[in-house]
Amino acid sequence: MKIFGCLIISLSLFISCGSEVIEAKQMESNSTLNLKEYGLDANIQIQDASVEVLDNEAKYEQKILPNKRIEIKAKENIMLVITECQENGVEMKVEFAEGFGETIIEKGEDYCIIEQEGDNGEPVYDVSLFIEKDNAFIEVKVCDPVSKAQCPSIELAKSGLEIARTFKFS
Repeated sequence: MKIFGCLIISLSLFISCGSEVIEAKQMESNSTLNLKEYGLDANIQIQDASVEVLDNEAKYEQKILPNKRIEIKAKENIMLVITECQENGVEMKVEFAEGFGETIIEKGEDYCIIEQEGDNGEPVYDVSLFIEKDNAFIEVKVCDPVSKAQCPSIELAKSGLEIARTFKFS
């Protein structure tokens, strides 16, 4: 009963913060996750993942994933956050990071890994992959599943980016 009560309190707090959990599922090992049932005509190769779809209010009209954010928690201790954005944000993120003296670990046409300083002075890693479809963009961001922020290690950042790169539109 104690666990059930904590779960209800946690969900109540989560919903009261303006987000609504639409669905959460546990996926089988070594599987292709079809995102169609979550509102996105795409798939990704990921193992033992749970999925949540949350409301995400946008300041512009979204074409691919309107007003939603998909969070995928994987057994690799990473979380992928999939949202729609207006542009390929690599250059903007890199320019912003360089302006603050952050280190660009890797950068490509559609992705970047940026080393930043965490709250305790330790390095954390901001990782994003951008995919274009029909003049709109999806950002797949690699995060720490606990803090829902930057990755705490370069190893997790790189392995999360490899998983993100398996994202394909159907």
